[in-house]
Amino acid sequence: MKAIARKGIIDRMESDFYVVELEHQTMVNIPKGMLEAKEGDVVLIENDQIVEILKEETSQRMKNIKMLMDELF
Repeated sequence: MKAIARKGIIDRMESDFYVVELEHQTMVNIPKGMLEAKEGDVVLIENDQIVEILKEETSQRMKNIKMLMDELF
């Protein structure tokens, strides 16, 4: 059976797991593994593990957030 890959955003870190927001505002706990992710990172999840930090998507997301913040203030 092939693993289903999902994208999520690290919402926060707890002692031994990441709280990740998936689509439709679903929150899941993912155990910390070999990758050092941080809050706000866009990540790829397979088999309940973070397998990749999507740096380009994270960077674009941060730029979009900054642009929206600049418009507000």
